[in-house]
Amino acid sequence: MQKELSQIATRPFAIFGHSMGAHLGYRALLAQNAAPHQLVHFFPSSARSPESVLNHGFFAAGPVTDEEIKAHIRAIGGANDVLFQHDAFLQIMLKVLRADAAICASLADAGQAPGLDCDVTAIGGRDDSFINLERVAEWRSVCLRRFELATFAGGHFYLDQEISSLANLISSTLLRAICASK
Repeated sequence: MQKELSQIATRPFAIFGHSMGAHLGYRALLAQNAAPHQLVHFFPSSARSPESVLNHGFFAAGPVTDEEIKAHIRAIGGANDVLFQHDAFLQIMLKVLRADAAICASLADAGQAPGLDCDVTAIGGRDDSFINLERVAEWRSVCLRRFELATFAGGHFYLDQEISSLANLISSTLLRAICASK
């Protein structure tokens, strides 16, 4: 992923990451030092801040069983029961989730989370029982510039119902950033 990021970092770019994808995006941005001035905006969605992820996240207690992961995914509305009936899908999903958890754990290993020299808009669902808005707002701690908290109706996967509104938020935010830089 670093290779791909270094290729796009030659021009202004933004990153959106949902749930553990927000931590993957954050980690990639920290590793990308070649052109930090090209990062226009970061959009972490339905995710705890890097400083609190290991202490409070699902994988905080250490390794969990496949059954615990499946129960967790069901509880936050991450997949319907039909998908759980396909073993091949389950095995792929479990590998991805364990890899995501390793990335989250690596953030804690790095100590205090370094700040991002860009604007950050943290996004969350108002009815998210897994990551409440207080936790989403903690992204302020790694923002060295302007911070905003945006909320949408829905739970952890608010974007299933709010994809148009989310796209409008991201495009209008980026349009403002582009206009401000001219």
